[in-house]
Amino acid sequence: MSETTPAITQATLVKKAAPKSDYKPADVSPQRRVQRSFA
Repeated sequence: MSETTPAITQATLVKKAAPKSDYKPADVSPQRRVQRSFA
């Protein structure tokens, strides 16, 4: 229970903080800016 708690806590914090602040701006900004610059 000691190895599962930290694993879920870190994964939840990283997954909740990554896709909320890293996935949206990093997946919507670069993808749209890269496709427009390349096109």
